[in-house]
Amino acid sequence: MLSRRILTLLALPLLLLGGAQARPYDQIRDIGVLRVGMPGDVAPFNLSAGKSMVGFEPDLIQEVARAMNLRVIFEQVPADDLLTALDQDKVDLVMNNLVITSTRENRFDFSVPYNCSGVSIASLGNYDKNTDLTGKTIAVPRNSIFETYVGKLPFEKTVRPFDTNVEVIRAVLTGQADATYAFTAMGPTFQRLYPKLPIHFSPALWSSPNGIAIKGGNESLRQAVNVSLGRYLRTPAYKALLNKYFAQDTSCKS
Repeated sequence: MLSRRILTLLALPLLLLGGAQARPYDQIRDIGVLRVGMPGDVAPFNLSAGKSMVGFEPDLIQEVARAMNLRVIFEQVPADDLLTALDQDKVDLVMNNLVITSTRENRFDFSVPYNCSGVSIASLGNYDKNTDLTGKTIAVPRNSIFETYVGKLPFEKTVRPFDTNVEVIRAVLTGQADATYAFTAMGPTFQRLYPKLPIHFSPALWSSPNGIAIKGGNESLRQAVNVSLGRYLRTPAYKALLNKYFAQDTSCKS
């Protein structure tokens, strides 16, 4: 009779393509592969590099997976499709500096927060507060928390959704939009990428915890990720990772 290990390995090609239900941790552990979805267009959080990913989140999840004796396979998924891909079991978890909100928690589970990001207005002007954008055109990623947030701002404005973060930034840089909202920690990266452009990031307007999204009900995977992630967050290596990408401590303070 074939052992459970052999049967699991024989099923690997189908499992990597995504099945009818989320893979529990013991199945992932037997195969040794963790499928992680990211858009790959949000520097310095995650950026596509051929068939892999570079940035803060790829480095972070590699450390978490290594402690779980797992190999990471990155799947590039547009930001607007991340949670759908997770819901359809095309990936085991997704990362994109996802803000943990009550609405998202109604559908998905989240890890403990691994980052607390401030949010700023990013523009070629000197907009430092929300009301500075009265009558302006604001670019946002489609179906994002930024689109929801901007839509609720109590003043006249034009909201222009775009499918990717790259398109959002291009809209601001080319004058199609006056501003966008972005994570404050992205400021130094933008200034390094576009040194000749006067990109202005306002002081942080608000801050929120970011976590790894896991399909709702996959408790074994959530617990395993939390154990490994929690240990890593207490190490000097985690602080060094924050300093490498953000030049500051953006960890969540309890």
